[in-house]
Amino acid sequence: MLAPLTTQIVGSYSKPEWLFDRTRRSSVDGSAWRVLPPHLDEARRDAARLALYDLERAGLDLVTDGEAQRPAYDHYFYGRLAGVDVDTLGVLPRHSEIDHVSQTRADRAQDGDWQHSRVPRIVGEIRWPGPLSVDEVVFAKRHARRPLKATVVGPLTSYTKLVDDFYRDEEAAIMALAEALNAEMRALEAAGADVLQIDEPAFHSRFSLAKQLGPAAIERVTRGLAVPVAVHVCYGYAYYRTAKRPSESYADVLELIAGCDRVDAISLEYEQPGHQPDILRHCGAKHVVLGLLNLGSEAVETPEHVAERLGAAVDVVPPERLHPASDCGMWHLPRDVAFGKVSALVEGTDIVRRRLGLPPRKA
Repeated sequence: MLAPLTTQIVGSYSKPEWLFDRTRRSSVDGSAWRVLPPHLDEARRDAARLALYDLERAGLDLVTDGEAQRPAYDHYFYGRLAGVDVDTLGVLPRHSEIDHVSQTRADRAQDGDWQHSRVPRIVGEIRWPGPLSVDEVVFAKRHARRPLKATVVGPLTSYTKLVDDFYRDEEAAIMALAEALNAEMRALEAAGADVLQIDEPAFHSRFSLAKQLGPAAIERVTRGLAVPVAVHVCYGYAYYRTAKRPSESYADVLELIAGCDRVDAISLEYEQPGHQPDILRHCGAKHVVLGLLNLGSEAVETPEHVAERLGAAVDVVPPERLHPASDCGMWHLPRDVAFGKVSALVEGTDIVRRRLGLPPRKA
């Protein structure tokens, strides 16, 4: 399902204002939802239908349900694992490693996307309690007309957002998280997901930890899977991090993931930090899911700009391993802006397809 220049988004699409309070995204108590509980499930499914409709209307080759039924990409998973307490929160210490990668909006810093001051705690043995997001995939497969990608937060990122009051050992806790999340990924594959993606921003924000335990965690979380697997690593949501610049460690991050045998594709943030094609050489022989939409701006890219950036990347990564995408999640953007950006991504890719003499995308 990774044909040449497979257009896609990273995962989340614009969340409707009537459904979701974006300022409460990181809350684990469900308060981000604006719809009352008796109608919430129906409302979330309607939002998933809207996301699928927009993404297919824009012409994406590989779609998601926009992660419309989740309040967030991360605690939706680790906060529901057995052994995690989301009621009595703990204090998470700050780590200096993330400070160099971007500038955080002062008015949103308390709800930043890589770390929060008070977070859920590991209080017992981490176990998979049963399907967490399988119903979403089953629902999306019923309504989608295109192949479907499903996303899961990675074990390393999960660990960096939890206070460990049980294992008190980084390796033991991360491997337990990997084992539990692997069970979820195998269930998603069985439910019909065509591509699986592991979201691991901590490979960048906590690179020292990633060097130590990241490859082993990826091996554990991907064990037994047969469908293509991508790992997404970024600088953090543009909603919080408005000014980004290339970090010195990003190339090392890509090389670390490129060394993971079971990973088929690396999904990287490229446009907003202003990366240039040479960095793609650090992805080795992996497929590259290339972020070409700057989500820190509501200005819609032109198809010509997308084509220019994509065309330059083709000089480094052959089109059979290169796949245009958004930089990161789009949940915070207005729907018309998000749709415009995705449409430009598809139209810009079509320009490059024609230049390369590739078959046109399926209507």
